[in-house]
Amino acid sequence: MASSKKRKTKESEAHRRVEYILKVRSGLCTVIEAASELGVSRKSYYQWEAKAIDSMVEALVEKEPGRPALTPDDEEKRWLRKQLKERDKEIAQLEQRKNLIKEACKSRILMIKGQAEKKYGDENFA
Repeated sequence: MASSKKRKTKESEAHRRVEYILKVRSGLCTVIEAASELGVSRKSYYQWEAKAIDSMVEALVEKEPGRPALTPDDEEKRWLRKQLKERDKEIAQLEQRKNLIKEACKSRILMIKGQAEKKYGDENFA
């Protein structure tokens, strides 16, 4: 919960910064007043303002419709996931085979034991 509270505090602080940037840009207050209210230097205010405008421009740039092209890393991840899936199938098949062999061995042991009991008598195998 503590990190959620910190996040909300950071978000509200960011909203406050946006509010003052918009006030300055619309002429409702000066940079000096905004910087003073935010408790920062004019230089810091201008840096925030530049970042905010850059972010708005980036957010509003028209993007190509559809999914972005896969990067080589994405292709490699897809290939690795496919390989992992195949290995998981192989492991499952080997597990089944191992269990079948175990059951066959148990059956063979019981059969041999039964033959030995018939041949040598039950008292030797009790």
